[in-house]
Amino acid sequence: MMGWYTFLIVMHIIGTALGAGGATVSDLSFFRSVRDGKVDRSELDLLKTISMAVWAGFGILVFSGFGFFLLYRIQSPELGLIYNPKLLAKLTIVLVVFFNGLLMHAKVFPLLESFVDRPLFNPDFSKRAPIAFTTGAISIISWYSALILGAWRGLDWSYGAIMGSYLAVVAVGIIFANIVGRQLIKKFGTNQL
Repeated sequence: MMGWYTFLIVMHIIGTALGAGGATVSDLSFFRSVRDGKVDRSELDLLKTISMAVWAGFGILVFSGFGFFLLYRIQSPELGLIYNPKLLAKLTIVLVVFFNGLLMHAKVFPLLESFVDRPLFNPDFSKRAPIAFTTGAISIISWYSALILGAWRGLDWSYGAIMGSYLAVVAVGIIFANIVGRQLIKKFGTNQL
């Protein structure tokens, strides 16, 4: 019979796989849409479906994480785990995933919806696209950061060192995503002229 710990491990892996995998596929699908110069209804529907899988993964991850916390509290009532820098960093990054996801649904999906079957090369999209590039970069980097923190057993960095490294990677990712995104917009824009 499967014990609670094993059940929670399996659920945590499933949640992380759905979240990180969904974020990866979502980013690749978005950049493919931008590359061809338009977002059609089927591409947007696919992005929305992938987003539902990412949210499901997030829910499973939070549920199983809370389960780990309860199991730990029952088995070891001392509060040492709560002060673990790696756990605190992972919780912080999970909060970033949550708020970034809310921002994507509030700003990015309406933006894409407004451009369904319309050319993306126009000043309005070019002006508003950085939010999509930025939130996409934050999403994928955050999911993989949480995955790495969960898997890296020997990590003994301070909270500040972990978060400083994470923020540096996020900053580079945002810059890279915006450069690539703008280049794609320019490329398909000149091809349409």
